[in-house]
Amino acid sequence: MAMANQSLSDSEIRLIDVVERLLICSQFTGPLISKHPLKSTDSLVDQSKSAEEKSRVLKTISESQLMRVAELGLQMNAQNSNVNSLNNMLRAISKEEISVARQVDEMAEDSDSNVVGNMSRMNEVAYKYLDVSDKLFEEAAMLREHAQTELRPRLKLLSSEGSKNINLANEKINEAILTSKKVHETFTTLKNTALKQTEVFNAWNETITNDLAALRSKILEARHAADSIRLSLTSKKEADSCVRSYQPKLEPTTMTSIVLTYAIASQHRDALLFYLPSKTTEDFIAVEMVNRKIRLVWNLGGEPGEVTHPMHIQTAGDLGNDQHWYRIEAQR
Repeated sequence: MAMANQSLSDSEIRLIDVVERLLICSQFTGPLISKHPLKSTDSLVDQSKSAEEKSRVLKTISESQLMRVAELGLQMNAQNSNVNSLNNMLRAISKEEISVARQVDEMAEDSDSNVVGNMSRMNEVAYKYLDVSDKLFEEAAMLREHAQTELRPRLKLLSSEGSKNINLANEKINEAILTSKKVHETFTTLKNTALKQTEVFNAWNETITNDLAALRSKILEARHAADSIRLSLTSKKEADSCVRSYQPKLEPTTMTSIVLTYAIASQHRDALLFYLPSKTTEDFIAVEMVNRKIRLVWNLGGEPGEVTHPMHIQTAGDLGNDQHWYRIEAQR
């Protein structure tokens, strides 16, 4: 376009030079020509004025074309900025994908109770990753449609000028379209990868959920089994340790009193110390250790109740030392 502008400027200069010469000649030949004009032709003055008018029209057209090329250059800069923005977003997505892969590896090595929380966070990251991919895909499609529907028709209108800048702009548009296609392919690949990872996360989540459900079921079974344990009130004669036992007479009463002496040498945190059920009803009274704290539980015909002592039971290093034993007194 710069060469076209330069060519138009030279034409105008030549036309102005011709007009000036014609004006000088018209001073001498004008009167004669005006007196004896040809019937089918205009005078030289009229022809020079017509040429000057045409040069002005050509100048106006060239300035309009120059403005259109400048506008197209601004649009190309905007498109380049959008492509750079898409490249930056792709780099961010690649970093996010690396982070997701790292978290997946960490989850594969982690087998404690934090796996469920990590799976939830990974699912959120995967869905967020899919949302970003969809948005980027929409932006790439809009850029490609804009290049096809607006920029290319404008280039066709200006192609008659034969300017190098127009050819360069056409190449830039083709590069932008090619880049948008590559971005679209990358989005498709990333989206498929994210979907596969989401399927893996869902499978892991379902497996862990089933394992937790099975574990809860086993815990409930263990609790039911513990509730059915009956504490023996008689001691074995061949036992090495001294165990005092008795068979109490069960009678209806408004007060229940239990006295126990207890020590533990293992690291267990829960234990059933005493359980006395009724043979005719579902009434019971029990003393148990829960998380190293003594708790009295009962149900004697009314609402069930429980009381927990705040003292923490320590592990006995020597059962022969009386100071390592606890005296438990419970009254209802």
